[in-house]
Amino acid sequence: MEMNLLTEKKISKDIPHRNGDEYFEDFGIFIDVFNSETDRGKVLIALSYIDELLRRTLLAFLTENDVSLKLVDGFNAPLGTLSTRNAIAYSLGLILDIEYQDIETLRKIRNLYAHNVHTSFENEKIINLCKNLRMAHSTTTETKERFCTSAIGIITGFSGRAECVHKYKLSPCVWAEK
Repeated sequence: MEMNLLTEKKISKDIPHRNGDEYFEDFGIFIDVFNSETDRGKVLIALSYIDELLRRTLLAFLTENDVSLKLVDGFNAPLGTLSTRNAIAYSLGLILDIEYQDIETLRKIRNLYAHNVHTSFENEKIINLCKNLRMAHSTTTETKERFCTSAIGIITGFSGRAECVHKYKLSPCVWAEK
């Protein structure tokens, strides 16, 4: 049974006022689907979930208004792709350099899987990309395992990020000249 985590809304899209149990519940849903997937499915689902966690983090930080929502969600949203969400989250200091770099690498792996029918974790490009994953388990040399440990490491690190970021949410202010 195929499940789209984002459209079936089984994973909560709410940002503020979540407790630890809700994070574990979301992660439990993700990991069940992730573990039942093919290699291609694992890559696509992991990056889709990372994209959603970045979306939540950005919305938790930006001023609460329709313009912020339009920047992040909707047709042709300027911050509507994994690449732009990753870049702006890093630029705003919402994610660490190691997270930013690994997401960039994971995104490249996702694109190889999404645009090449015959790709696999045995593909030389993917092997070389996985060697660059800094959040992968340090003793892991197998390509697929490096991908999985890095992706899951990022996801677990992001699980409460939106809630933490929400404490520093931007608000409009008046800028007066001195």
